[in-house]
Amino acid sequence: MADLLELDGLTSGHGAAVVIRELSLRLAPGERLAVLGRNGVGKTTLLDSIIGVTRHMGGRVLFGGRDITRLPPERRARAGIGWVPQERRIFPSLSVQENLTTTARPGEWDLARVYRMFPALESRRRNMGNQLSGGEQQMLAIGRALMLNPRLLLLDEPSEGLAPIIVEGLLDALARIAESGIAMIVVEQHARKILSATDRAIVLDRGRIVHRAASRHLLAEPDTLARYLGVAAQPGLPGSRTES
Repeated sequence: MADLLELDGLTSGHGAAVVIRELSLRLAPGERLAVLGRNGVGKTTLLDSIIGVTRHMGGRVLFGGRDITRLPPERRARAGIGWVPQERRIFPSLSVQENLTTTARPGEWDLARVYRMFPALESRRRNMGNQLSGGEQQMLAIGRALMLNPRLLLLDEPSEGLAPIIVEGLLDALARIAESGIAMIVVEQHARKILSATDRAIVLDRGRIVHRAASRHLLAEPDTLARYLGVAAQPGLPGSRTES
C-alpha cells in the first residue's frame, strides 16, 4: 500500500531558527502515530510544518504521492489534511453550527455525523464559540476539522487543560474516528494515554527522531519512557508510572 504521508529530510522552523532537522517519516493510510517528547523539542513545529505554517528550509512533504512542499496551508487542507491546533482557534463570534459549516467540504463527515460523534455540540449548536467549555471547544475544533473530510488529521495536545473524564471521552471519540479510516498524527504530553490509542510512536529531541517503536512496545518499556520523557515511577505502585 502506498504511503499517505512522507516527510523526506524535512528541515523547518520559524524565522532564522531551525527547529525540525532533516526529519524523515512515513505514514500509511489509516495509521495512527503518536509524537512524543519533552517540551520544546519540536513536536508542534512538526505538525505546523505538515500543514504548512512554518518556514520551509529543506526536504520534501509528500501527501498521497503528491509533492505539497510549496503548497500554502489552505491548499493542503483542500488536499485532505485536517488540523486541530493546540489553541483550537475556533471562531468565537460564530455559533457552533456556523463554526462547523463555514469550511465544510462534501463527504461522509457532515453535520449529522459530527453531532452523532459529539452529542454535546448538537445541544449547544446555537451557542457562540466563546460560550463553550474547554472540552466543548476541543470537540468543536475536531468536528470542524472532520467537516473538511480529511484523509489525515493532525492533533496538537488535544487533552491539554481538560478534566480526566473529558479526556477519556475524547480518546474514545478519536478511536471511533480512526475506525472510519482517517489517519492521525497526535502530539500529546500524556504518553500512556495516547500510546494506548495509536499504532506507532516517535520520540523527538532537538527536532530529530531519536526513537521509533510500535506504541504497544513503547508502552511496555518504562526505562525508555523515563529516559526520553522523564516519566517516573509512582511510590508504592511497582511497575506503575506517571508523567512528570
